[in-house]
Amino acid sequence: MNVVIGVLNISDRASAGVYEDTPGQACVAILKEWLVTPFEVDYKIVPDDRKVIEAELIRMADEAGCCLVVTTG
Repeated sequence: MNVVIGVLNISDRASAGVYEDTPGQACVAILKEWLVTPFEVDYKIVPDDRKVIEAELIRMADEAGCCLVVTTG
């Protein structure tokens, strides 16, 4: 069984490419530092739009099979 962890950064400017997504990358780095179990990362940056956020959370949980989803933004 593959362990998949979702990292979702919610940011209008990062999703538009105005600046680099450092909070999301920091979450990935911390997870890699703290966890000993191998895992895959499902990483996404979305704008601060409720419907988009809901859809992405549902996709991560139901389609990607994430056992944990970390959000930042």
